[in-house]
Amino acid sequence: MKKYSSFLGFLFSLFLVVAVSVFSVWKNKDQNQLKTSVSFEKTSLFLSDSIVNKLLTQKTKVNKIKAKDSLDLNMLEVLLQDIPEVENAEVYQHPTGDLKVVLLERNPLFRVLGKENYYVDRFGKKFPLSKKHVADVPIFIGKLSEEMKPVVVALVSKLQEDSFLKNELIHLTEDNGVFRIGIRSLPYDFIFGKHDHVSSKIKKIKVFCAFQREQKPQKIYQSANLIYKNQVVVTSL
Repeated sequence: MKKYSSFLGFLFSLFLVVAVSVFSVWKNKDQNQLKTSVSFEKTSLFLSDSIVNKLLTQKTKVNKIKAKDSLDLNMLEVLLQDIPEVENAEVYQHPTGDLKVVLLERNPLFRVLGKENYYVDRFGKKFPLSKKHVADVPIFIGKLSEEMKPVVVALVSKLQEDSFLKNELIHLTEDNGVFRIGIRSLPYDFIFGKHDHVSSKIKKIKVFCAFQREQKPQKIYQSANLIYKNQVVVTSL
């Protein structure tokens, strides 16, 4: 009986040791599991905190890191900036070891509509369209080559600086360096020509639109050509 009691005591002691060990491992794992909070410098249009957390977990397996002190915050920032929609990322670590991520999303300058559809920002960086938000930006129709991309970025940026064209520009196309642009006020395109004398051409567009508003009834043309000095040459239907 005494032997039996000793054996039961041994089993009970062994159970306690195993239980304490399992609890210790679980507690240690829970303490080392990183919590990440995500915020955005401006209103988030394309991403969400859940999307970013998922991408961060996939890229770094951050929830499986055992030593919080070993985190390379610069590495995490680089990984986050590899996300196409992210323009800038900053990662901070709280004294508790948890992470705070602050992101700045890319701001689309225009959208490319062709065999490949995507946004382009002011730096010429491309990023994918989103089901979450459709940006109201001018559309470049056709294939945008890497050679022509900086020219289109510069042209759209300049056109968008004008308060009238910022709300009017709908689309643009390019063929051998010659641009055509469409605006909301008119049902036909302007032949803009090459990316030169942009300020002068903007003035001609505004004067022509003001002139058209004065016409009753308004005449409908096939196109309006801006490439000639000090005049707009129209093509009738």
